[in-house]
Amino acid sequence: MDKRIAFITGGANGIGLCTTEHLIKEGYQVFVLDTDEKALNSMIDKFYPDVQGYHGSVSCEEDVIAAFEQLKSTWGRLDLLFNNAGSTGPVKLTHDINNDEFMDTLAVTLGGMHNCTRQAIPMMKAQQSGNIVNMTSTAYGFGYPYRSPYTAAKWGVVGLTKTWAMELGRDNITVNAVSPGCVDNDRLNMLIQIDADKKGLSFEETVKIWKATVSMRTFVDSEEVAALVAYYGSPAAKRISGQVIAIDGHTEGLGDQSI
Repeated sequence: MDKRIAFITGGANGIGLCTTEHLIKEGYQVFVLDTDEKALNSMIDKFYPDVQGYHGSVSCEEDVIAAFEQLKSTWGRLDLLFNNAGSTGPVKLTHDINNDEFMDTLAVTLGGMHNCTRQAIPMMKAQQSGNIVNMTSTAYGFGYPYRSPYTAAKWGVVGLTKTWAMELGRDNITVNAVSPGCVDNDRLNMLIQIDADKKGLSFEETVKIWKATVSMRTFVDSEEVAALVAYYGSPAAKRISGQVIAIDGHTEGLGDQSI
């Protein structure tokens, strides 16, 4: 039986890398688009021939087109698109954020998602099958002080997910979103340290404040996110579309950790 094919943006680091590794274990071959050329090449060397990749940005339409052309010539089909790449954006109050910072955040998170999905749809329609998974976060559903561009983008992801599910359902294509809470990785540690410095607290004290916003008082592991992405692409989820599932230990609010 032929292996299933996945395309992952931002798949060379963090959640994307974890998802790439998880899908390979489940029998996928994975094409990765990433801006980190060193990490991308290292991953290809490690997992070849089950991983191929292209060095480029989701926000650059020419890069995305070139990546999908390489995907077509290499494997010729696409079963799962994971729109993982996104921008953290500035950590500032709204009046301190300039227009370029705001628009750059949306260009990566929303524009990049549009660019990749636009290329994936014809392939999936031709197959009359496919699964699209979009990365949002628990910033969707809450306000998030100091993170207005990021929050706007993550709310926008949900709007795209719902709309694409409506547009593509008749072609047997599912579209869903995964909504992680705070994922325990280097980027989270960076954000916690910024918050700690702003408040004049220690890193450890700030971790406690952030965890206090979660009912289960814990952060999320990348592998948990990867498992949900794989589930969305599995036969068990063939009738699940237009949905947003949170993996967050139940976030009660985001305000206290950011003010």
